[in-house]
This record gives sequence, C-alpha cells and structure tokens, in this order.
Amino acid sequence: MTNEQRGATADEWFHFDFVLGLGSNLLPCVPAAPDVRVAAGSALAGKVGKIPSQFNASGEAHGLLNWQKRDILSNEVKMWSADRRLNICVRLGPISSVYAFDVDVDEPAAADAIFNLIEDTLGPGVFVRARSNSRKFLVPFYMDEPCKKRKIKLDNSPRGPAIELLADGQQFVAAGSHSSGVRYQWLPDLPTH
Repeated sequence: MTNEQRGATADEWFHFDFVLGLGSNLLPCVPAAPDVRVAAGSALAGKVGKIPSQFNASGEAHGLLNWQKRDILSNEVKMWSADRRLNICVRLGPISSVYAFDVDVDEPAAADAIFNLIEDTLGPGVFVRARSNSRKFLVPFYMDEPCKKRKIKLDNSPRGPAIELLADGQQFVAAGSHSSGVRYQWLPDLPTH
C-alpha cells in the first residue's frame, strides 16, 4: 500500500466533518508505516500513527503543537482532507463532548463480554470502530458532563489487555489505516450520531 492510499477517504472526511458536525475537532494523523520519515527535531519519533501529525513540505512527518486546545479552522480541515496520506483523528473531551471506550482485548469471549457491557450501558445502536485483523475495538459516545480518562488493566503485564475511557486531552483515529496496514472499519457502518 502506498503512502497516498493509507489515509482517510474524501467521503470519510466529509462524513465526520459535515454529517457528524465534528469539523472543529478533527485533526490529521500520519499513519505508521516503514517508509514514513520523521522530521529532524520532531518529538513524533515512536509515536507515528498514534498522535495528531502531518507532513511537511519535504514529505516528513511532524506532530501538531497544542492540538488538545487549539482552534481548528475549517480551512485547515479542508487542507488535511485533501491529503489522502492522512488519517482522521477526533479530539475528545468537553471541547467536543465526544468520549470513547477503547478496548484492547484480543481474546474473543472477553472482547464480546466487554462489548455487551458497553452496549448495555450506552444502549443499543452503538457504533464500533474495528479492524479486520484484531478483536480490539473502540466505541465513541457523546456525553455533556466532563469526565477524566481512566484505564482498567486486565492483567499485570505492562502492555496487556486493558479497557480505557478516553477523555480530555486524548483523541482516537477515526478513519484511515492502522500500523498493521489494514484499514479501520465502522460497524455496522459509519456513525450517524
């Protein structure tokens, strides 16, 4: 897959911007791939594909400063959406009223049980961001009351299975490609609310 094919599609940018009305909370993210070069002096090293970032004029990736609180202008979203190399990130917390449960659990029965608990809590009709090569998933939701991020580790290993409530100062990749090379997908389809 070439660099130009990794990012979100024009339809995905349109959907998250205009259909969901999240334009003022959309950010670009350079997908992780072996051929991505990080700009000299950038703190992005080791974080490509995980935090808001873009390409400079030389085609090197660099992070976006102060992305957690910056005003995101419509002309920036228009510019980012035209670059097929970029994934879409959604900024979370009280600034957008969007939060998310990020379930990093690969064991099928455990992942299903956690999904059922989330659906019981949020109600039927949740939208799930997933990928074809993993049982891990993310469920975004709207909430008017601010809350803090939380993490529940399911075992004692440092990178073991966990459930996170993503909140203020965080974001998630909504569309484009995962570092494994597969595209993110939404189930049952792109969110409508």
